[in-house]
Amino acid sequence: MTSHTKVLSSGTSVEVAPFSSVDLPAIFTIEQAASVHPWSLKNFEDSLASQHLCLGVKLAGEWVAVVVVQHKVVDAEVLILAVHPKAQRRGIAKVLLEVVIDKYLVAAERLFLEVRASNDPAIALYEELGFNCMGERKNYYPSAKGREDALIYGLELQL
Repeated sequence: MTSHTKVLSSGTSVEVAPFSSVDLPAIFTIEQAASVHPWSLKNFEDSLASQHLCLGVKLAGEWVAVVVVQHKVVDAEVLILAVHPKAQRRGIAKVLLEVVIDKYLVAAERLFLEVRASNDPAIALYEELGFNCMGERKNYYPSAKGREDALIYGLELQL
């Protein structure tokens, strides 16, 4: 996949581009800053080796967001989506997901993702983009108070 220039609602341009192993230090920094229980560097290395779709967003030339998507026969699944806290609430996750949706419109029947039940801003974004809650996984995510449920969201791509 090639890189794309996208414009945020604020008028700011960002670049959505594939990342590679040379970008992993910056990508890993995003995940560490954005998540209480981040992916390991090995998780990213494994995704690159497995040829998952590995995209990031650059703002002013600096990586600020990451998404990894696994495609299995007819379905695709967002394995991770993270935006650095300093770049959140700007529409970057929306732009990144729109690129992912466009990529899989004809390549997959459905796109799935999981989200912490307490992550109201992410849930609002997913629902705005047409995702529907399809179920939950009890006590899926580790949290400061023990465990937290995951909500499973899906988007029908080929209608």
